[in-house]
Amino acid sequence: MFDDYQAVVENKSIMLKAVTLHGLWEAAHAYGGPIGRPVATLSLALGYWMHGMDPGAYKEGNLLLHAINIVLVGLLLRRLVALAWPTESSRNQAVASILVAFSWGLHPLQVSAVLYVVQRMELLGNLFLLLSLIAYVSARTRQVAGERGGVMFMLCSVFLVFGILSKENAAQMPVYAFVIELALMRFDAQNYRLRKIIRGAYGSIFAVGAVVFFGFLLPRISGQFAMRDFTMWERVMTQFRVLPEYIYWMVWPSPGNLTFYHDDVAPSHGIFQPPTTFIGLVFLGGVVLVGVLARRKMPLVSLGVGFFFASHLITSAPLALELVFEHRNYLALLGPLLVAAELVRCLISSRKQTVAVVLVGACIVGLAFATFLRSSVWGNPALFANSAVIDNKNSSRASYELASIYMERSGGEVDSVNYTLAMAELARASALPRSSPLPEQAMILINAKAGRPVNPEWQARIVQKFETRPLGPQEFSAFYALHSERMDGTPVSDQLLKTISEIYVRRQPGLLDAHLLYADYAGRVLHDPRLASREYCAAVRIKKDLAYDEHLIASLVEQGRVEEARLLAPCIARENALVTQ
Repeated sequence: MFDDYQAVVENKSIMLKAVTLHGLWEAAHAYGGPIGRPVATLSLALGYWMHGMDPGAYKEGNLLLHAINIVLVGLLLRRLVALAWPTESSRNQAVASILVAFSWGLHPLQVSAVLYVVQRMELLGNLFLLLSLIAYVSARTRQVAGERGGVMFMLCSVFLVFGILSKENAAQMPVYAFVIELALMRFDAQNYRLRKIIRGAYGSIFAVGAVVFFGFLLPRISGQFAMRDFTMWERVMTQFRVLPEYIYWMVWPSPGNLTFYHDDVAPSHGIFQPPTTFIGLVFLGGVVLVGVLARRKMPLVSLGVGFFFASHLITSAPLALELVFEHRNYLALLGPLLVAAELVRCLISSRKQTVAVVLVGACIVGLAFATFLRSSVWGNPALFANSAVIDNKNSSRASYELASIYMERSGGEVDSVNYTLAMAELARASALPRSSPLPEQAMILINAKAGRPVNPEWQARIVQKFETRPLGPQEFSAFYALHSERMDGTPVSDQLLKTISEIYVRRQPGLLDAHLLYADYAGRVLHDPRLASREYCAAVRIKKDLAYDEHLIASLVEQGRVEEARLLAPCIARENALVTQ
């Protein structure tokens, strides 16, 4: 589902047939990017080697990792609760840790992180993050007791590196550690010199982090917002609405609240546009204030508030990411649960132990039942797609997914009920306010393959969307599908494709794949060597790689496209001369 296709199903680099150095190297670089996620992609590759592309086996692997994380959360909490409640008996500390860890693992909000295969990255990243935090707390506890913690600090660093190589979110570990220091450990140590070193280390880490983010990363990623329908500042403002929504899901995880698709969420365009942006900001400010005021008398409340915000430091930052995803709350869920643990302790201290026991028991039973229901829905693709549409009627992605299920069931029979339902759902999806070109692309290809006339309205609407919408991953997916199907012989209108292609390369002149796709189509289908060479030349300018240029010319000649190669040669010569100069 969704990102599973790009990261797993269609990712040939993780399809490990035999355990060889070359195969493992390819798998380690399967995600791309400057760091990649080699630990996670190697895990997916080894999974493929053992069981092929069996989604059930991948999900079982995710479930095992989640079970390990529950144990690790329990071990971390055992240490933190001992620091927060030093006057409680060891038994009470252990019981509280187990109940919170169990509730965290059992919460229905975790279903998507476990049963969504690509979230193997999230699970592994948090596994090493938890190990790193356990090692850190152990090292600091030893320092407070006057002992050495060097070995544990080394382990903490090693686990942190493995976490970052699984998913970049693990880089938030120092922020979690800082929250633990503020709420519980207070930067304490046996001697004054060590206390100064600890405080100085945090100051240095955050100073370096700020310089790297604002001085290096931010200027380089600002251009990525061209593929989004919101700006950097609008994304940050939208999080003032999104974060309170996350807390609501955690506290009240009803089936209607926990919907997988959230593409209908519109960005905030100002602090009062919509007004809920300001309301959310005030609410979050109140939460922070509660965390600060509770620091001494109710330290787990302070810790819980800090954990929640630390978990969203990256995903709520001014990055060109999707606005909302529930799996971002995998570790953030600990926040409200720690607050709940402190409140239950207050009930017990007020001699209302029976009320506390009944309340905790009812919550655990309710969470278990909700998770069972949600897991059952996730286990049935048709039921999942239907429930996604019912729970969020404004989600174009949910509607598109349901239409795909109907079309698959129809077997391409144009007179079947499922075929009619699929086309109706696609028509509904295409008309939704924030809909991508995917529904129109699907309707055009379905009718073209069936030999049916293509509705001119679909063509007009898809052109309008390519002209007006930001050209992101969904837009490129539609662009690629239309070209790929046309080159495979599907009778898609060449006039339509040429119009869309001209729009795409004009609006995203720096996208290599768009130029290559258009060039290939122009040469193979339109038999227009001048157009093809123009687009290949644009690709050459972007690529700036002599070996690639030589391979491109050789490939064109080998395919018998000699005229394209001849027209492209002067462009390559010019570009190489410029590079040499």
